[in-house]
Amino acid sequence: MNKITTTFFSFLLVASAGAATIKGTLTIKDNLIVLSSNQNGVIENRVVTSESPRTLKRIKSHVKDNYFFEFTGEEHAEELIVKSTPLILGGRTSIEGILEHDNLLGYSINGIPANYGRTMLVNNTAFNNESKKYYIGKPVKAQGHYLDNGEFIITSILENNLFIAGETELTPENQGHQKFTKDPFEYILKEMPKNSISQKAKAFRGTMHEDKGYTAKPGEQVLLLTLSGRQGDDAGTAGGHFAFGMGVVQDDEKRSIKGEYHNFYFEGEKEIIAGNTALNNYYGHLIQGQQNYRPTYTLVIYGVSKKRLKMAKEMMEIQLERARSEKGLEITQYYNCTTTGIDSLLSVGIKGINQTFLHGLFDTKKLVTKNPFFMKDGKPRGSKFDLAYAAVTDMADYIPRNALESFVKLLRSKRQRRKLGAKRIDYVFIPQTPSDRPTGGISLNDISEGLKFNKYYESDLTQKEIDEVLYDID
Repeated sequence: MNKITTTFFSFLLVASAGAATIKGTLTIKDNLIVLSSNQNGVIENRVVTSESPRTLKRIKSHVKDNYFFEFTGEEHAEELIVKSTPLILGGRTSIEGILEHDNLLGYSINGIPANYGRTMLVNNTAFNNESKKYYIGKPVKAQGHYLDNGEFIITSILENNLFIAGETELTPENQGHQKFTKDPFEYILKEMPKNSISQKAKAFRGTMHEDKGYTAKPGEQVLLLTLSGRQGDDAGTAGGHFAFGMGVVQDDEKRSIKGEYHNFYFEGEKEIIAGNTALNNYYGHLIQGQQNYRPTYTLVIYGVSKKRLKMAKEMMEIQLERARSEKGLEITQYYNCTTTGIDSLLSVGIKGINQTFLHGLFDTKKLVTKNPFFMKDGKPRGSKFDLAYAAVTDMADYIPRNALESFVKLLRSKRQRRKLGAKRIDYVFIPQTPSDRPTGGISLNDISEGLKFNKYYESDLTQKEIDEVLYDID
């Protein structure tokens, strides 16, 4: 142990400790991780440390510009001792209310002057004036920060009253999905994939199942499973994106859900960092948010044990750290957002309908991933590996849409709901935020569809013509 570290821990022994949750930005100074926070207009710096070298390593891999983080730990004077990695936020402050606009005064939320913050072009399109106007008149939850003049700068925005356990006006019936309540499971599997449904510009939250007499109370744990669809401007996203997360019901009037996603992403132009991302940030960040690019389809499952959720998160942390820090990683058929998420969930017994007893007893994927005929030096041998992997692996293990639909099918069963601990299941649909970006839709659920999609996408057809060829439009 070096002199600085020894002095530091000696100080900890005598310093008075207190639990604290602190939001701010991260930098590295003299090989120490420094958290800078704005406390009532005063910048305060704290050294972030942990008794776990692994946790420190993971935190250090988060250090990048333009990100806000939330840490919870024990505060000792100018140090913060933590046991886990931070939550990635859109900003240091959250506000809720109706977004309004006045031609002279500009935007406001509940009378607080507001304006939209930094955005950027991705595929030649950004969150623009059409996007901003979309939220006018809607109840919203926004993250951001205040300027000295009292103006609130929005860095992420999401329509409110979707991720709540209480009553919402955003029901399927009110939002144009009258058939949902007749058979929610069938509606999700058969109707939601249609462009005429998933390209509607109205969000809704519907309850798929609720145990008789059950009420979600503050402190109830929640499992989040989300499919983000295909983008309308990028053939490479045709497969979509899968993520899982966790949340807890809050003790407020709406019984809102404070949640986070364990978001597996490689570094790219959207500035998304692999890590534990706050729910509002995951969907609504002006640059990183999924809603800027495509619609999302989410299962909100109440009653799953906190222990299982934390263990699944810990398993996922290993892959999130790899995605942040390991150079040369590539998205493949057997290593992607779905495989890492499904494997983490499966490790604690959370599984879709495809993961039967025999599936767990005899993992056929090992016939390929451990076979020198298909692998060399830990890497797949080109197309013959891809074909073999596809032949022995259920698509719900590696394709985002199939993964989510596998859980939908499983949760039809009363027996399986009890095994999972699911007492209530909500479905949340959020459309793509309007902009100049072509409208996306649900993602593909078959490799052959992906090959066909690329073929048409590389042709001279317009996006509308591609959709008419590839998707069921009624």
